[in-house]
Amino acid sequence: MWASIAGRIRGAALAAFTLALPLACADFGDVSPHPQGTGGAAGDSGGAGSGGSAGAAGSGGSAGADAGGSAGSGGASGAGGSAGSGGASGAGGSAGSSGGTGGSAGSGGSAGKGGSAGSGGSSGTGGASGTGGGGGCTPDNSCQPTSPSSGDNYQDCVDRVNQFRACVCLGPLARNNSGEACVDQEAQYDSTNGAHAGFIARICTPNGMGENECPGWGQAIPEIIDSCLQMMFDEGPGGGHYDNITGHFSSVACGFYTDGSGQTWATQDFYR
Repeated sequence: MWASIAGRIRGAALAAFTLALPLACADFGDVSPHPQGTGGAAGDSGGAGSGGSAGAAGSGGSAGADAGGSAGSGGASGAGGSAGSGGASGAGGSAGSSGGTGGSAGSGGSAGKGGSAGSGGSSGTGGASGTGGGGGCTPDNSCQPTSPSSGDNYQDCVDRVNQFRACVCLGPLARNNSGEACVDQEAQYDSTNGAHAGFIARICTPNGMGENECPGWGQAIPEIIDSCLQMMFDEGPGGGHYDNITGHFSSVACGFYTDGSGQTWATQDFYR
């Protein structure tokens, strides 16, 4: 493959037809029973024992790394207060010496009511389910994916860029349709003015923040998309083309121009 283009690039290093502006590089409770109610004095009813304190609510379980935390258990019900004992009966009056009747016996006091049982604490809410960890991805700088071949050169070029981004665990770039006419113009301009001349001169808009170019290739466009972009990726980290393909961009636009002799300029502009 290198032999097929050697005559066209005249020994110029592949880095000679890459351009990346600086912006193209990466910049990122205690529960106790209530005291017993006491009996009333001399026949009075005992005071009602107050209810036991409500049990404290159980706290929610902590979120697990993947599974949800278990719900905290509710607090135990407070025990009701014991019933107050009734007051003692009043003693009858002593009989008079003249045979008077004895005084009536005082009636015993009513038993005091037991305190109501304290209600149990509310159940704690279970912890939220933890998010599962994503599948691991190992960057592969030597991958050689099969080039797409939908018949749409512009889309295939974008998809080819995204294949290589996926190889190193990066998300895809969007196709920048609005930039394609400008990149076509840049490719045509470069065919007579040299690689990246249109990008540097900013002959049209929108102009990208980084550009890769395959200048003057003699193959059909699908073959250029396959071979040229593979060569760019094969440069690895630090190579200008590689760094643009894997850079912090949001979209890419591809453009093409084939001159009268069958030489094709294939250009990719990268946008933020």
